[in-house]
Amino acid sequence: MFHLLASAITTAVLTAAVQAPDAAAHAASCKSPHEPATILRSVAPETPLIARTANWTGTTVVRVDLSAAGGIVGTSVARSSGFAALDRAALETARAQTYAPETQDCRPVAGSYGVEVEFD
Repeated sequence: MFHLLASAITTAVLTAAVQAPDAAAHAASCKSPHEPATILRSVAPETPLIARTANWTGTTVVRVDLSAAGGIVGTSVARSSGFAALDRAALETARAQTYAPETQDCRPVAGSYGVEVEFD
């Protein structure tokens, strides 16, 4: 199971009191000015053989840093499952997924997010 958690980094967006005509037109065409980042294509984690043999279970939270285009610019273990093999598999899973970036004021923004990867 995968969950995209709340943004780990808050980005402040400042807007000018007077917008350029094209910015106003863009804002008018935007249906939802604030959307959270989402996983577009999720990938099921592959439990390593050693973990299956030893009946290891756990949840790893992977920090995923996204660009404003939704590309992955970095990953790291934010909370370990307690098993290095599961953590490595969780990193591979998070890297294999595709994401849509968060939008603020109808514009995509870069951010960092936590993705839970569960091994049952």
